[in-house]
Amino acid sequence: MDTSNNKKKEIKLDDDAKLSAFKWWPNENIILIAEKYNDGDSSYLKFESYNAKRDEKSALSNEKNKELKISLLDNKYDVSDIAMSTASNVTYVKISKEGSRSRLYCINVMTNTEETKYPSCKLGKIFVENKQDRLIYEDNTNNRIKGIGLKSPIATGENGIHYLLGIDGEDRIYIGNGENQKVKKIFVINLKKTSENQKYSLSEAAEKSNIHITRNGKIYVNDQSKNVVTEVSSGKTIEYKGNLVEIYDFGILSKNDGKIVNTLF
Repeated sequence: MDTSNNKKKEIKLDDDAKLSAFKWWPNENIILIAEKYNDGDSSYLKFESYNAKRDEKSALSNEKNKELKISLLDNKYDVSDIAMSTASNVTYVKISKEGSRSRLYCINVMTNTEETKYPSCKLGKIFVENKQDRLIYEDNTNNRIKGIGLKSPIATGENGIHYLLGIDGEDRIYIGNGENQKVKKIFVINLKKTSENQKYSLSEAAEKSNIHITRNGKIYVNDQSKNVVTEVSSGKTIEYKGNLVEIYDFGILSKNDGKIVNTLF
């Protein structure tokens, strides 16, 4: 949907393809699309790039014009998460199926792919730092937030369950602390300048899914029952209409009476 003119565009997949996942590139009008194919006894993922402004869809391929594909162990595997770095143009793809260890793949700037090894654990949410290609992830086996290449977990000094909430454009890492998918405290971790680390205590525990981190480093908590979003550091509240869809640097997108409404901060 083009919000400037309310025109809709349909992105069509190949007849034998199934949509596995999609994600917008940060700050771009481009969608990365993962399509799953079943070819007899084998299954694989193929990746497409859709340019919304040009209304063009094309297969990702490397410098040798070889299409980007990832083979799957069986057809029950699907893309469960995608993390992107805009500065280094590196993308991590998490592929999972119920009851099995997730697999992690890195797509580099040359559109080549390789499997990324990580310590044995149940892999949770993943994000990638914006200014470099280091992956930050949830180790749900040991209740830790870790990074590929980091010797130690990213510590908060708190007990409870740790949830990886996001990473902003300056590579600050946002970690929620609480239980039962609810967050009571939020820690902002700067791996390069630990003196800038911050902690916020919420007045009421918030569902993890109601906490939004913007690229410019703002933390917003949505209260759907009141149609109100609160900016954590200032306590400022913003009202919106309908059901919240997304929060971005400049405002709130919500769906009200079948229309997308933009409420600016």
